[in-house]
Amino acid sequence: MSDHDQATSIPGLRHGQLCYLQIPAADIAVSARFYERVLGWTIDPAESGFEAPGLIGQWVLDRPVAREAGMIGWIHVDDIADTLARAEREGGSVAQQPEDDGPRLLAAFTDPAGNLVGIVQHGPGAPPEQAPVANRPGAVRAIGNRTMPPSVVIPELVYEDIGDAIEWLCDKLGFAVRWRVGDHRAQLTLAGGTIFVADAARARSGPQSVMIRIGDVDAHHERARSRGAKIVAAPRDFPYGERQYAVEDPAGNQWDFSQSIFDVAPEAWGGTSGPALAAEAPPVTAAISVMLIVPDADAAVGWYTQALGARVLWDLGGVAGLELDGAPFFLHEVNPRNPSERAPAQAGATSARIELFAEDPDALLERALAAGATPGSPMTNHAMPWGTHRQGGFKDPFGHNWSVGDKSPLAAS
Repeated sequence: MSDHDQATSIPGLRHGQLCYLQIPAADIAVSARFYERVLGWTIDPAESGFEAPGLIGQWVLDRPVAREAGMIGWIHVDDIADTLARAEREGGSVAQQPEDDGPRLLAAFTDPAGNLVGIVQHGPGAPPEQAPVANRPGAVRAIGNRTMPPSVVIPELVYEDIGDAIEWLCDKLGFAVRWRVGDHRAQLTLAGGTIFVADAARARSGPQSVMIRIGDVDAHHERARSRGAKIVAAPRDFPYGERQYAVEDPAGNQWDFSQSIFDVAPEAWGGTSGPALAAEAPPVTAAISVMLIVPDADAAVGWYTQALGARVLWDLGGVAGLELDGAPFFLHEVNPRNPSERAPAQAGATSARIELFAEDPDALLERALAAGATPGSPMTNHAMPWGTHRQGGFKDPFGHNWSVGDKSPLAAS
């Protein structure tokens, strides 16, 4: 059998398709983390290889960095401005601001090793439709989010120089900054009202843009879609605590609809809080959660998402917030400067147990064990004052004990 026949015999692989890529690196671990966080690539345990949609490859140390590549591979992204911002936050740099190229936007950044990487956003300045994030709670919950103001309608104004615009609006008109992201985007408030200001390169499409805060983005999106509205961005979750989608009206104006899905400070996603946000009353919460100390935060995030179906709320590198069926929990990597907080494997014991309530505890326990958890108590029916409670347990790879049971205790009275 020829090489060509062997290649085409692999399901889904076509002759002429780009399928394997080697990327020069100065530090493989640094490059692996960069591409994982910026482009969402899956990293092999040894962090020398990766898996991306339709593509696998590895980082290598024996090739020169491609600082001025002759052939550039353009990687599809859902939001080109957001990806450039992520690249900058993770140690890369913007090499080319977004430019129109027919039915797409093109931009480029350099990775931490200095390689030039092209990115492309398809469609008329908007991402294609995509499925909602897995494991996002289906029930609509009223959630406050420090990143978003109490305003319901939030217009967006575009300026060539954000710094000059902020100074003028605050000095001449009395606005105050709630938060700011570098020199390309900010949120200002005055007398209970709020506006976004954005530079021309990162502004949303359309002659005018306005954001509306609503309680259920998915239901609103379905209504608009079913009535033939032009959807320019399907619902998706953002690290600043919002689930959003966008519609373009007949005049070309863009309407962004946003639902708060968790509370997060601007500093958690790369912003800087301003005096207006600091002056606001802190959000009222009545919640208690758990922070799990783990030896490797990246490995723990990967395990809890794969084994338990947790959803990542935010990941700052070493510290991360996750959610299981609406219940948040947090991970913190071992800090050598704080010997009082150690992972269970270091301490040799654990004094706490995490209680996890699920619709199908048997399936969830089986999933955790299949992903490498150590069996604990077997799944058993327990007679309780409110009826039968089915519960079992496991120990995760980081030493924490979990009990998995049905939701009957949550409804007990």
